[in-house]
Amino acid sequence: MSSSKTENYFNTVQNTMSLAASFSKGAANVADVLSPFIPLISNITILVREVVDLYQAAEHNKRICHSLLERVNNAEYVAKDIHNRRKEYEDDLKSKDFYIKFKGLVEVIKRIKIFISQVSQIKGIRKFVNANEIQNEFERLTREFDSTLRDISFRITIDLHTRIEVDSKRVKEDLDELKQYLDNIGAGITDDHQKINEKLEVIIAMNKAWQDERFFSADEIIDRNVLIDSSEGKVRKGRNVEKKILTSHGQLEVAAKTKSLSKEENKNKKDLMTQVAILKKLKDCVHVIRFYGVAEGENSFILITEWAELGTLKEYYQNYGPLDWPERIKIALDIARGLTFLHTVSIYHHDIRSDNILINEDRQPKIANFQLSRPFAEITNRMAPTLSTVRYMAPEKLKDKEKEYTTRAEIYSFGVLLWEIAEEKIPYEGMDDIIKIRDYVLKSQTPLLFSNMGLVTKPEIQNTQNKWKKLVLDATKHDPSLRPVLTDIFKDLYELYKPHKPQASPRLNSTHKKSNSSSIIPLSLNPRIPDPDNCDDLALELDFLELENTLSVQDAINEYKSATGDQVKAYKAFKKHMELGDVLAKYYVGYNLYYDIVPDDPPLDKKERMEKAAAYFKAAAESENADAQLRYGHCLWAGEGVPKNITEAIRYFQIAADNGNITGMYNIGNICYNSTGVHQDKTKGKRYLILAALNQQPKAIEMCKKKGIELTENLD
Repeated sequence: MSSSKTENYFNTVQNTMSLAASFSKGAANVADVLSPFIPLISNITILVREVVDLYQAAEHNKRICHSLLERVNNAEYVAKDIHNRRKEYEDDLKSKDFYIKFKGLVEVIKRIKIFISQVSQIKGIRKFVNANEIQNEFERLTREFDSTLRDISFRITIDLHTRIEVDSKRVKEDLDELKQYLDNIGAGITDDHQKINEKLEVIIAMNKAWQDERFFSADEIIDRNVLIDSSEGKVRKGRNVEKKILTSHGQLEVAAKTKSLSKEENKNKKDLMTQVAILKKLKDCVHVIRFYGVAEGENSFILITEWAELGTLKEYYQNYGPLDWPERIKIALDIARGLTFLHTVSIYHHDIRSDNILINEDRQPKIANFQLSRPFAEITNRMAPTLSTVRYMAPEKLKDKEKEYTTRAEIYSFGVLLWEIAEEKIPYEGMDDIIKIRDYVLKSQTPLLFSNMGLVTKPEIQNTQNKWKKLVLDATKHDPSLRPVLTDIFKDLYELYKPHKPQASPRLNSTHKKSNSSSIIPLSLNPRIPDPDNCDDLALELDFLELENTLSVQDAINEYKSATGDQVKAYKAFKKHMELGDVLAKYYVGYNLYYDIVPDDPPLDKKERMEKAAAYFKAAAESENADAQLRYGHCLWAGEGVPKNITEAIRYFQIAADNGNITGMYNIGNICYNSTGVHQDKTKGKRYLILAALNQQPKAIEMCKKKGIELTENLD
């Protein structure tokens, strides 16, 4: 379930009840006492399902994610136990202190879900400064969770000593693996210093803006006069691809692929240009074919990409095979690198097969044919199978072309390609009927059969072939959930490659020492915030009537924002929910105090009002509320309610930006682009201004226009 759908569901549940029924004095039965907990129990159930989904899709830090999954499963057990044995919990259910702790459990599970979504994927890991940041946040969350759960249910017994030992081992193993992965992956995902490439975020934002029809570019046109014939004369690859020289890039050999445009495509040339603008941004990955732009023809366009001298992968093994096993491994490993890059920037290829892998003169594979690629956000890929594509299609897509296209479907295609690299022939070579191939694949659990071709008596080669076979069989399982993630395939291929990897010179090794463990993942600045103070001693028993007829938080927000809403009633609801530990309510109380929309009774002077607002913003910011992080940063920047602290303000703007707040992105971009001295970083400034503009931040759009910053600008 998406986060937006989850929010809507939560709001629907909460809006079906009034807190009057929750805490009314002298509740007639246990059901009345339980009623305020029903939305919270529902929240936990939904959150647990979402955490399970994130865990199953995790590419990295699976042990860390597993430790957290174990905990949230315990929380669901406790929530159901309270629901099922409500009579035994009756005294607790009447307690305001118990309600606050239970709500706190929901809040920490929400933060656990966010944390898992970040540390399980490369694009989320970039938000952490280094490996220690991941470990510290994990420890903070687990401490808070374990403490809260113990307070709620003494039926859950936790051997803290054993759990800490297990957690410590899991964290170390995960972070060691992550460091090794970042050292090995390269391919534009990391830079020369093994930092995660900061440009990836811009590509993701451009792609999403294009999907949402918020971003178009018409600046990718190449003058046909700068395209001249090769000195070799007419050189063709297939019917539509011709070798040319791109004189605007020196004497660069390029492939010019002519595509006729339908009437509909002619109308949407701008959209095609935008796709090319995004594809040009993939140039950091040497295993993805490089795009240079488009030249226009009459009712056609000519797509200009890098030239691959040795043709397709199929042509390569047919013309130069049989390939030795080290070369096969290296080709597969580099294709895995290219696919990883594409998935990291939210692009699926949708048509992985040997005809779409090109080989350059250095025998390096390049993933190609992206003009028809689909982004992650597309729900289905409705292309009908052809005789060429059906051989690589996942069973779930063969059964139903409307079926959602997932990473697991792409893994299946890659698994078939691995089989082809081993066998050096197309899958199901003797079958030339789409229906027969489809039926054969669907009926057989292991349709890809290995021949004895290429098998030798050398033990090391036999060992490689056995591991390769297992990779293929795992990747092509009929059940998508049983297929490995791409990260695991890369790791397995890298282990096969290591014995054949060229050794670096001793001088190179001594010159480029690795950093110590405290900077395993040296990423962009994003400091964490300390734990909030423990306020358990301030808990009160809920033995009053003041919550009667109080709006839910979401109802209060709707009322507060409505032009005809009762803001006084909404503000009172925020304050009461804040007393019960609701983070969002705390943010809105701070917001109201900051702008003095509904005066307090008795009124506060401006100094006290600003101090309270800043304190509430900070508290909400510590619970990962990006809007609160932005507003607390502004308080620090302007010295409102807190002492002025520019460095600390920038920290909070950075955190807000990394958590998706577009004004935070603009602020960081503005500061880095326009500042002098220590904070000046024009490249970083442009990157954040572009990110904010792609997300429709008005001031960022205005500044990009004013400063002549193109949204497709090269940030090298």
